[in-house]
This record gives sequence, structure tokens and C-alpha cells, in this order.
Amino acid sequence: MKNKKLIMPVIILLLTNSFLATSQVLKGEIIYTQQIVDNIIDSIYIKKKNKSISNVLGYINQTLNNYNNEFEFKLTFNQNESIYKMVNKLEKDDDKSYQIAVALSRGRDINYINLKTKEILVKERAYGKLFIVKSDLNHIKWKLHNETKKIDKYTCYKATTVKIVKNSKGTFRKTVIAWYAPKIPLNYGPKGYGNLPGLILELQEGKFKYHVTKLTLNPKKKITIQKPTKGKFVTLQEFDSLSNKLSKSFWDNK
Repeated sequence: MKNKKLIMPVIILLLTNSFLATSQVLKGEIIYTQQIVDNIIDSIYIKKKNKSISNVLGYINQTLNNYNNEFEFKLTFNQNESIYKMVNKLEKDDDKSYQIAVALSRGRDINYINLKTKEILVKERAYGKLFIVKSDLNHIKWKLHNETKKIDKYTCYKATTVKIVKNSKGTFRKTVIAWYAPKIPLNYGPKGYGNLPGLILELQEGKFKYHVTKLTLNPKKKITIQKPTKGKFVTLQEFDSLSNKLSKSFWDNK
């Protein structure tokens, strides 16, 4: 029975890899809209904090909910590389809640993937410095499922993985759910996720969900992918260690 459950994902993988060799999808642009599926900070946790901290945490939840379904991200790709970042809209420099929502949504990050080298680079500003965090696409260990659903006109298959988050409070496991379309033979997706036998049309990482709202394949205009180079290069492990240290120092002073 266990082997039978693996048959369908394996067949999909083999057929998709065969199709990739002859596919004419050479470049494109994809727009994803971000949705908040629930408060990112649990209300029970908020109630356990003192009044000043609970007010801040409650404000964070409300701020994100105010911009639910408003933030868009663009995935631009060619055969070997992709870049994923927030769509530039009218900046609201004087709007504090907008700036907080952008920061919590990682709207300043730039995610880069190179399929040949299996390299993932995330350009982000943290602790007053600019970093480029490097990891390996193969480190994302997907579990393929037989479960399907329709997204637009495409039949999508479910895949899951677990993102490990480490901070001063401990190590946490965050479930990531992806829905990929084998009929669109692209190994890309939002937020640096990919390496599945089809384009990820929907992704849920914790309380954040990203779904495709516009798909443009082989546009006439030239597609240029610029690999992030400005910032301090660190491994994911080095960045986690730094984050853990600074996070502990912050909360110890509260």
C-alpha cells in the first residue's frame, strides 16, 4: 500500500522531466498576491504578555490584516534563473502601519534561484545591515501527495515540507504547503521555493498564503535577471546564529 501511494508522484515527476526537455517555455513573469489566513501572533500568547508588549503584538496583527490581499510579488524567470520581489507601488513613507506591514511581509527581500547551481540567495536588510543569505535548493525536502485541486484551469498537486525556524525562544517547525501544476513545467515558485515538477501556483508558509493572479509566459519583452551582489554574504546557518544571538539580547532587556 505504501508503494502504491508513491506511484502517482513518481509518474508525474518522470513525465514532467521528459516534458521539460522539449518545453518551449523559455521566460516569463508571474504575479502572486499575498493573503493573511489568520493572525500571525496567537491571541492566547498575546494575553500572557504585559500590557505594553501585548498592545504592540495586537497592533502587529491588526496592521497586517489591514493590508490583506493588497501586496503583490513578481516572479521573473528564464530557463536557468529567477528573481522574486515585491511589486513596486506608490511608497507611503509617512505611513507607519504600511511600512510595518511591508517589513513583516518581507517586502524588501529579494529571492534569487539558480537552477543549474541549485543556489538560493535572499537579499535582506536586518539589524541595520544588508545581508545576502545563501542556501541550497536541494535542502528543501518535499513530500509529494496524491491530493489535487483546481487552480484556475490547472490541476495542481499538493507537496509539503517543513521550515525550521530558530530563535532565542527555541526551535520551531513551520509547515509549508505548495500546490504545483505539472502542465506548467517550471521549477519555480514564490519566496525562493521551487524544485518541484511544476510551477507552484499557490504556497502557504505559516499564516501567509501566496496565490497566482497573473501568468505571462514567453513575453515579447526582454527578461533580465540580476543576481544579488550587494551585501554581506552569509550562509543560512550563520544568519540563524546571528539572529538567535541578537533576538536573545533584545528580549533579555525587556
